[in-house]
Amino acid sequence: MTSFKIYIGEEIRRFSLANPSYETFLQKLCANIPSFHAELKTMYEDSDKEKVVFSCEVEFQEMLCHLRSIQNKGELFVVRIWIQDSNVPYFKDGTQQVVRLYTTGKDAIIEQLEDTRPIQERITSSIARLFPNGVILPYHVPSFLSEVIAVKANGPADAEIDVTVDHLARALNHEALRLMDSQDECDLTKSKLLLESLSILTPEDPNVYYNLACAESLLKNAQSSIEQLQTAFKYGYNNLQHMYEDKDLCFLRVHSQFQEFVQNVLGQDNKPTSPPTSTEDKNVVEQTNPGEPAVEQPQTSEVKVEEPEKVAIPEVVAEQPKTQVQEPAKWGDEIEVLRGMGFQLENSVFIDLLDHHKGDVGSAVQGLI
Repeated sequence: MTSFKIYIGEEIRRFSLANPSYETFLQKLCANIPSFHAELKTMYEDSDKEKVVFSCEVEFQEMLCHLRSIQNKGELFVVRIWIQDSNVPYFKDGTQQVVRLYTTGKDAIIEQLEDTRPIQERITSSIARLFPNGVILPYHVPSFLSEVIAVKANGPADAEIDVTVDHLARALNHEALRLMDSQDECDLTKSKLLLESLSILTPEDPNVYYNLACAESLLKNAQSSIEQLQTAFKYGYNNLQHMYEDKDLCFLRVHSQFQEFVQNVLGQDNKPTSPPTSTEDKNVVEQTNPGEPAVEQPQTSEVKVEEPEKVAIPEVVAEQPKTQVQEPAKWGDEIEVLRGMGFQLENSVFIDLLDHHKGDVGSAVQGLI
């Protein structure tokens, strides 16, 4: 456990963190000091009694390592931090906009779309929700997006950020599902936030709404969970069997709304068999349709991201029964355009996507990003 003593103006605050990181440190500061924001200058005192500024995870860990080396034979008890105003314009007080949207390749996206504003707004809105008060702070990008967002400084209060859009959806999905495996309510709330951001990027992906239903169930929000399931089925999700075996929906399945929802999906004449009633995880789940054999669920220690229903990022086509794969010659020119933009997917995926959008490359690109 590391204890922090914070000096800010005339005030002194204390708190402790187990296995602290720069992000958890900033979160604790925001929770304990109402006037604090991430763009204030944070400093520590080194062995020469000089104030050293730190503003990222690497510098934060270097600080801890240095202070351990000079305190109590390597064991760290108290870290003293000074917080000061930087006396520069803050990004939190400014305005932000997407200046340009471009891709590499022989067919630029800007030439394929008549109006790029909807995509620009979706990208900005999705990212901004991850920052305090919905304002992007270029120098305080969450660590899980460090390989997705690159910052270029143009001046003291002027910066550009480059976003790898196809990787953005995957990063949001991966982090959301990682946090969903936690028992901590704070982590589950963050997972929900990330999935909501992902739904802005991929507004017609049924798997995103299914995962949101799981997050709401883990947070014990039955009505919200049902609403997310309704949206998932609206966009094509149809795996009732998985809903009955998914441990993340245990809380929801004991509510009458769940059975009512399933009956509305199947119709009154085709009611599903009741799910397991034990609170323990089941290896065998109930039948989805009468007369079909029960499906065995193998034991696994894999994280949620590996589950088939939760990996389809950047999936854009509603989940539906598989049909015979079209010949690659179909949509050949359109597929070449998409590959020229940098999208690297199997031909069958491109074909399904273009079938879904009736060959409209612009709509297909919007769905992919």
